[in-house]
Amino acid sequence: MIRYALRRRIITLITIDRSVHTGECRLKFQTNTELIHHGVMYGLSEYPSRPNDPRVPSNPDFGKVRVQPETTHKQPTTENQQTSSRRDTISKAMKSYLERAKKHDEFMKIQQEEYDSGRRHLANMMGMNESSMTPADIDTAIEYLMPSGLFDHRARPRMRPPIQIYPTIKEAQFRSNGRPFHSMFYTGKPNFYQACFDLQELIERIREHEKEQMIIGVSEPPEEARIDRTLSLTSTWLNHLEIRRLFLEKIDQKRYETFIGALERLCEHPYSKLSQDFIGKFRKQLATSAEMMQIEPLKYDADGRPYMDAKGKRKHCIAHVTVRGNGTGLVTINGQDSILYFKNIQDREQVMTPLTFTGLLGKVDIECRTMYEEHTREWSEDSPPFDGKEPRPLGITSQSGAIRLALSLALKSFVTRETVEKMRLVGLLSYDRRQRERKKWGQEGARRKYTWKKR
Repeated sequence: MIRYALRRRIITLITIDRSVHTGECRLKFQTNTELIHHGVMYGLSEYPSRPNDPRVPSNPDFGKVRVQPETTHKQPTTENQQTSSRRDTISKAMKSYLERAKKHDEFMKIQQEEYDSGRRHLANMMGMNESSMTPADIDTAIEYLMPSGLFDHRARPRMRPPIQIYPTIKEAQFRSNGRPFHSMFYTGKPNFYQACFDLQELIERIREHEKEQMIIGVSEPPEEARIDRTLSLTSTWLNHLEIRRLFLEKIDQKRYETFIGALERLCEHPYSKLSQDFIGKFRKQLATSAEMMQIEPLKYDADGRPYMDAKGKRKHCIAHVTVRGNGTGLVTINGQDSILYFKNIQDREQVMTPLTFTGLLGKVDIECRTMYEEHTREWSEDSPPFDGKEPRPLGITSQSGAIRLALSLALKSFVTRETVEKMRLVGLLSYDRRQRERKKWGQEGARRKYTWKKR
């Protein structure tokens, strides 16, 4: 229990002191003089020393405040010393980088020598000229000498230049005086953020161009100002790993998705044609099937007129088409004109689509013959062609689809490979596998149910 009492301007501290041995309690009084003396002697107060003060005991050290000894501070380094230490630190960093670069160069040199030696021995074993060996020849030789039954091609043995297998390292990013080459060096990802900065500048430049066109009076931008729509079909964005290899930096998935999203928004801009070169840096071309597709050369009749035959199928209909060059645009189907044969305009458009797409409308003559699929099957005792029944008549939609496919296949010999690739991308060279769905038992049709009646 602690209690303060104020009597005659003297503060008295009353405490309870318990004896350790006897356990008896007794009161202990301390006057303010004793408290002041205790505080001043042990540095807990700053009471001034007065020589004639009767409250101050006769102590020569009374009133002197104890001050902790001053801590010794280090001498401040001069500017020259700081500059020299900085130079030493930078030189150490540059030295460590040069050592790593030297080790990497030595390693790549050894790997290149081993690759050249293996390539030379492989050419000697296969009896080929080393200078004329291509990567495809190397793969063929390895497959012949070391056949592998592994399903995944990445697990099979292969030989590639070391620069394609081992990742490259960054060049020195700072000078000998410590100043970095790149202005965004301290971001940690200078190449990535530089690409983001260039993207933002490009977007602002395109917006300014759009405002200028609106001031002139062009409210609706032309279709030529937009980026080619076939770009999404012929190429794709670089994946996360390829972007990291391109920038030589560690980029997380969130930053990658944000960057690709900004590029996609740029592609949707009406004047995105101005950014085609920048967008092309982050896209890769898809393997085109037109390069691997075999295109038959044109045939010539007795009069020297080029022609080409092709066959197409749709459902149970098979169409044989003959396209003759140097024509006037005549189209006959089973001896009739296409306009008279197809009453519906949609079926006529199906037949004319390959001609309008390739630009050969009115330049070639076309002869078409359609027949039921059973007519093409050879007769045998086990499987007669009609089983004693006449085949059902052909549908108009199946005939137009079969003619369209056969006509597209025949026109490949009249156009360039670039046009053939575009035809493949839009689906003119693809076989339509859709069939009529069969009727189900207990139902009126393939999907239609019988009308429910209560009674």
